[in-house]
Amino acid sequence: MRVVFLYECRFRNDGSPLYLKTNMDWFKEQLGLVEVKHYIPGDEYRGGKFDLYIWVDHGEDVLPVPKYKCPKPNCYWASDTHLGLDYRLNKAKEFDVVFVTISSHVDLFRKFLKHDRVYWLPHAGEPTAYYPYNIVKKYDVGFIGYLPTQERIDLLDSLFRRFPNFKYGQAFFEEAARQLSMCKIGFNCSVRDEANMRAFEIPLTKTLLLTDYSPDLEKLGFKDGENVAFYDNPEEMLEKATFYVEHDEERELVAECGYNLVLNNHTYLHRAYDMLEKVIECLDLKW
Repeated sequence: MRVVFLYECRFRNDGSPLYLKTNMDWFKEQLGLVEVKHYIPGDEYRGGKFDLYIWVDHGEDVLPVPKYKCPKPNCYWASDTHLGLDYRLNKAKEFDVVFVTISSHVDLFRKFLKHDRVYWLPHAGEPTAYYPYNIVKKYDVGFIGYLPTQERIDLLDSLFRRFPNFKYGQAFFEEAARQLSMCKIGFNCSVRDEANMRAFEIPLTKTLLLTDYSPDLEKLGFKDGENVAFYDNPEEMLEKATFYVEHDEERELVAECGYNLVLNNHTYLHRAYDMLEKVIECLDLKW
């Protein structure tokens, strides 16, 4: 099978390309693919005949839907549907098979599109960008990211008041991983109970994931006290953070289990397998 994989591309400090989700060209042998071409959305594709066109959403909802016509057969992986739902619903009409990162939105998309070729495909972690650094954990708590909601701001404020020895910043890829690796606990707060990317990235640095409870994360094998620390309210968040900061052995055991869970089940290579299998089944393609 020959695949065109459309996704936003960023670059490392050394100038080498790093795709935010698995570069299928690196893993084409494992995936059983003959040829893979990567393009940045918006660039006109001028290649030859391919068997499948994969469009991975990267938050381009400020641009008009018609700009993103895609040859067929194709599939679309819609991300952040809790933030740009109308845009992504309409964009999904252009695709044969659709994947969404939030399980509760599968039926919503199926109803809107009037077909059942919509499936849950959660976010994941990319080990080539987030891997466990051998760094001393000098901070009690860390958060790398943005503050889109007042809830996240308030929770971080109370957490940082309790633990003045904290790490906060905005970084990407290896630098984000390096900063998270210096923390005993990595904080996460989803926007709307979704299994966001941070929930997979933090464990890959072997830092304990402290996150609000998500039904999707539970479906994916995350278990409180075993490979993650869930909280349901600010008081529980502070209680669990305090326990794990003060108990190194318990914290590192949970962090190690979280790392193994993501590495063995929830990388973008795993998602690529799942995507290709479902598309081939739906469209009766040859792998």
